[in-house]
Amino acid sequence: MKKFIRPTLTLAAAFFALLLVVVFIPLFTDITESTATWISIPVVILAGWFTWKFQGGDKIGVIPAIFTGAILIGGISFAVGFFGPMILVPGANQGPLLGILITGPIGLVVGAIAGFIYWLREKSTYDKNDPI
Repeated sequence: MKKFIRPTLTLAAAFFALLLVVVFIPLFTDITESTATWISIPVVILAGWFTWKFQGGDKIGVIPAIFTGAILIGGISFAVGFFGPMILVPGANQGPLLGILITGPIGLVVGAIAGFIYWLREKSTYDKNDPI
């Protein structure tokens, strides 16, 4: 079962990263779609690589753990803060600012801290199981 889950999650993370970059960068900036496609290539590679590493149970470094935690929790909190007010109160013209100014940055910091805590726990697990 794990042989099916690891590639599936990796492809889902890469597709989600591609979708976010290709759709939202041209939508909210002046960057063209072709430029956003070129920007998405390293983003998709990083998202796939980090997901593959985390699902494999391999020992990971502190920087990938912090980066992944910050991106995951920061992205989710940004999306909730950005799209939530648009769904709940469609007439409010300042609703997306909640995601841009408050929930996104707070989620980024909380996610980085959570990634660091995850790394500390994984490090202590590997240190206990290390025969050397």
